[in-house]
Amino acid sequence: MMKTRAAAVLAAILLGLSTLAATPAAAASTTGATYVAVGDSIAAGNGLLPYLDEGCLRSTRSYPELLAKDLGVAVVSAACSGATTGDVMGQVEKLARSGDLGPATELVTLTVGINDTAWRDALIVCSNAPLPDAPPCDAALALVEQMIAAGLSERIAAVIALIHASAPNAQIVVTGYPLPFGDTDRTCRLGVLGPQLPGAHAPLSFDAIATAAINDTAGTLNDAIATAVGSSDVADAQYVDVNAEGFDGHGLCDSGSRWMTGFLPVTARTAEGSFHPNAAGQTGYAEIIAAALGG
Repeated sequence: MMKTRAAAVLAAILLGLSTLAATPAAAASTTGATYVAVGDSIAAGNGLLPYLDEGCLRSTRSYPELLAKDLGVAVVSAACSGATTGDVMGQVEKLARSGDLGPATELVTLTVGINDTAWRDALIVCSNAPLPDAPPCDAALALVEQMIAAGLSERIAAVIALIHASAPNAQIVVTGYPLPFGDTDRTCRLGVLGPQLPGAHAPLSFDAIATAAINDTAGTLNDAIATAVGSSDVADAQYVDVNAEGFDGHGLCDSGSRWMTGFLPVTARTAEGSFHPNAAGQTGYAEIIAAALGG
């Protein structure tokens, strides 16, 4: 059960807003949905049917939808699969123009950063997948870290600043990303690539060295996001570490139940959910954020 303090706070906000609508002048000052979500495929709920938006793969089971339900409010979500920091800037600008993001907005959640890097490519390179002319795993991850170092914190800080400029009264919750493999010192097997040959399938796996290196790079990404929040100079912005607060123990090859989906073949209807939070993981995100709001 999620903490209820956050729900009580937003319920009080909603009650207050209903009284502000009494005059045209007051109504003008309440532009903005109470809860707005922006971000990438993690915030969209990529891979979890049914979708509210087939183009963005935005799911009814995404963490913004689950969090909104628990808080007893509606959410306006612009989260979209594949979104970069530049794309999320566009999401924020569009929401501000439409009036969905404004002075009356009390909560904004943001998950962004990973698509500014070559993360997906590195995941496959670091597996046992037969990729001709592919760089070594350490080189692929080094490229990801170079891309993180090349201004990612500054770009995320700029997104936070734009959200704050559009919704100056909002609490802005910025999440990190799960460490994919959790605590494991063994080879992690995650499905099949195949068929590589007629009637044959190739199991996809990551050895212990690769899983540790991938987790370390994910940690570097999360550090950059936390730095962005701290350097944004927005007092109402907070970073939420989803690993320390919930995903720990629930990685792809961890000690507990999986909160992430392994590799799904391209023939699967939900193949885009590979290496993304599953239904339990999206619930975990919602619970972690609710706890942070109520803390």
